[in-house]
Amino acid sequence: MKSLFRRWLAVPVMSLAIVALAAVPGFAAAARSSASVSTVAAVSPEAQIGRSAGQICYRAHVAWIGWQTWRCDGQEAGTTGQALSMQALEIRTRNVKVCASAHVQSIGWQPEVCATPGEPVTIGTTGQNLRLEAIRFFAPRGICAEAHLADTGWQGQRCGQTPQVGTAGEGRAIQAIKISP
Repeated sequence: MKSLFRRWLAVPVMSLAIVALAAVPGFAAAARSSASVSTVAAVSPEAQIGRSAGQICYRAHVAWIGWQTWRCDGQEAGTTGQALSMQALEIRTRNVKVCASAHVQSIGWQPEVCATPGEPVTIGTTGQNLRLEAIRFFAPRGICAEAHLADTGWQGQRCGQTPQVGTAGEGRAIQAIKISP
């Protein structure tokens, strides 16, 4: 008898809860279509960078995550404490020239590419599951960078016209990076 009473009571209570939630603004639209949650428009890189006064902006491509949002002038890109390696780095600059080369797992040093103001460059690889192990920068006006390495942590900031972060030949992944002019 108790189970019959519970079933009889459960239907009106659940119906009342659904009606109450449907009155909440935005709930009804989200409930009708789960696609509305996943089709939120991504903000363009130009818009993200345009909102910042950053001279050097960058974003990391991280294993199992993909491309992260843009970071600028010393903000952390990548992850720490999750054992996830960076696989690529995209760099954009406002009014400085920055060149970079990546040491990639199983490939070695890639050719140097240069980011001129407003034009992005990408170092590393995507879709190949290969970790970034070291990055060498060249900036005529100077640049600072700091990398967080697997099993090591933050290396400490390296500054100058040609700083290098990470390690080449030790098989250690770069997990996060900070870059500043």
